Amino acid sequence: MDIQKTRKALRITSALIFFYAVFSLLSALPFANGLFRLFADFMIWPLDGAQSLDAKEVRLLLAIGGGGFFALGWLVWLLSGDVLEAAPEAIVSLVKQACWAWFLTDSVASVAAGVPLNIAGNLIYLVALLAPLHTLKR
Repeated sequence: MDIQKTRKALRITSALIFFYAVFSLLSALPFANGLFRLFADFMIWPLDGAQSLDAKEVRLLLAIGGGGFFALGWLVWLLSGDVLEAAPEAIVSLVKQACWAWFLTDSVASVAAGVPLNIAGNLIYLVALLAPLHTLKR
């Protein structure tokens, strides 16, 4: 594996994870949650504007989820550093497995929550996360 290409692919994946983390963390703030409210309204049909992120428990879960995603993004970023040279194939495999673990658990939980449409969004995000890593040659 070309270390520089692998590093770049991992950092792109990390940046995408950070993007969602910041999106979620900002949505925990009542004055900054408009886009997430729109996203929730799209995922929870019908489009009626009924979704509100005003409840403290909802904002808490956004903060917890955003914090978890931020930690995952940070971990992927760290794995793209000097440690990458020791085991590039293993690190790429671990990151792919983590992405699949998120996709499967989040999708099952989305169905359990009555929002199966979120699986479509998860699939798009999964492809975006894995695409840079999939292009790497072993």
